[in-house]
Amino acid sequence: MSLDLENIEIKPMSTYKEISGYQSLVFSLDQFKAFLSKAKPSIEQLSRTSKDFYNHMRSLEEDTHDRFRHIVEEYNQVNEKVTALQKSFASSSDFLNTLNEQLATVRKENEEVKRQVKEKSEGMMDNTPVLKIKSTLKTMKEEIRGMDLEIGILEHSLLHRNRLSC
Repeated sequence: MSLDLENIEIKPMSTYKEISGYQSLVFSLDQFKAFLSKAKPSIEQLSRTSKDFYNHMRSLEEDTHDRFRHIVEEYNQVNEKVTALQKSFASSSDFLNTLNEQLATVRKENEEVKRQVKEKSEGMMDNTPVLKIKSTLKTMKEEIRGMDLEIGILEHSLLHRNRLSC
C-alpha cells in the first residue's frame, strides 16, 4: 500500500500574490488537510499492514524460540560440563605442578647419589693396589719354589750321607 502522491496538487505560493499572509497560511492549512484526508486511508492501511507484520514476526519468533528451546537447554548443559571440566583441569594442573616439583627434587637427589657412587667406584676401579698384591704373590711363589728346591736338595744330601754313614 503506497501513498498516491501524484494526484495531490500543491501550488507554489508565488501564484497567490493577491492573498495576504494570514489568508495564505489558512489556504496552506486547507491544502494540508486535503492532503491528509486523501492520505489517511493509505496511512491506516499501512498501519494495519505494519501491525499484521509485527504480529506475524512475533509468532515466528515464538515458534523459533519453541523449536530451538531444546538446543538452548543442551547448550546450557554442555556449558555446565565445560565449566566442570575447566575446574577439573585447573585442579589437575595444580596436582601436575606439585608432581613436577617433587620430580625435580627426586632428580636432584638422584644426581647427588650418582655422583657419590661414581666417586666411590672410581676409587674401587683403581687396580694399582691389586696389581701390587699380585706381583708380590708371584714373587713369594717363586721364592717358595726356590726354597722347596733347596729343602729337597738338603733332604737328598742328608739321606745320602745317612746311607753312606750307615
